[in-house]
Amino acid sequence: QVKEIIAPNGIMVSNIYTNHIHNSRFLLQTQNTILEVFPSVFSLDFEGSRIIYAFQQKTSIKEFRNLLYKSLENPDITDQGLRNTIGFSITYVGKVGKDERFGIFTDDHAPVESLTLKMLKGIEA
Repeated sequence: QVKEIIAPNGIMVSNIYTNHIHNSRFLLQTQNTILEVFPSVFSLDFEGSRIIYAFQQKTSIKEFRNLLYKSLENPDITDQGLRNTIGFSITYVGKVGKDERFGIFTDDHAPVESLTLKMLKGIEA
């Protein structure tokens, strides 16, 4: 559903808190799920988080780094913290590959509606 609202040449960015555990099942299944939907996925481990960049179009890491370089030329990007993060990303961003040990997240067989109803009934006043 996210893919449908992103522009054809757009990027989805997601920040996943990892607490420095970069091989957790949750993280790896999340990446596998994103890889099922987007043709090019990159990541950056940064201060206890993994930032995921997912492209609508097939994109090489070189093309992604060039986009990051170009963004530093944008005079509207004045926040030094953001500029530092972009610079860090240029150096350390990497391509994400599927981890065959784990599946993907899906709610095809999950009782989402009944679980939500139980939670809501539990908080009724």
